[in-house]
Amino acid sequence: ALGILQELNSTDPQMRLLTKDYSGLGTLVESMGGMTNGTEDKYWQYKVNGVMPQIGAGQYKVKTGDVIEWNFSKPDNTIN
Repeated sequence: ALGILQELNSTDPQMRLLTKDYSGLGTLVESMGGMTNGTEDKYWQYKVNGVMPQIGAGQYKVKTGDVIEWNFSKPDNTIN
């Protein structure tokens, strides 16, 4: 899933994608479009087909038909 964002970042200068590697989780989005994790307690989160994967976007392998949604919001305390 992260590879798709990286491709978009290379063609859209407004995106300004920044990532960070975390042991055990992989590569996570730290900032995109000027919105940085921790601002107003909001963080970049992604869902695939309406479910939040329990791995970093750098580890998720996109399959044909997957719908990926990125949100900059306060963490949801429920696990899907």
